[in-house]
Amino acid sequence: MGIGLKDKAHGGEFETVFRHGDEVENSICLALFPEFIQMENAVDTKTWGFLPEGHIDKGGDIYNYPIPGQSHIGGSGIECIIYPEGVLGRPSLAKAEKAYKAIETYLDYVVKLHDDILEKFPPGILPDAKYITQRDKEEIDKLLKGPSDDGKHIYTIAWPP
Repeated sequence: MGIGLKDKAHGGEFETVFRHGDEVENSICLALFPEFIQMENAVDTKTWGFLPEGHIDKGGDIYNYPIPGQSHIGGSGIECIIYPEGVLGRPSLAKAEKAYKAIETYLDYVVKLHDDILEKFPPGILPDAKYITQRDKEEIDKLLKGPSDDGKHIYTIAWPP
């Protein structure tokens, strides 16, 4: 699914890699809700980090680098200090047309996910509770019945049990 968000060097539509507030995000926003985007206010920034490329992934972790972008500490400065503009990259390059493939790819995936879930679990069919909880079978059976018919409401579940 990430191919729709990648830069041209990695088979995508964009000039720059996907990061917060950048060309990619701004293009998606222009495609979906252009009335909220004021391109005349776009501010470009130069992104940087302490380590060479290839270690820490970018936005959305779509490049499959070993360290997810949101999981590193110390690979670069903290964003609120080095990017006070709130932008990592070049939002000025945004165009709605660049985002069409990313949006279509995402929507195709959501439809596939929906269809796969419905195929595996049609209405009224749930996975066997023994695979997803360690609560007593009697309690789960009452929860699955619901608050009527001698069952229990889902809101009766609390931690600690």
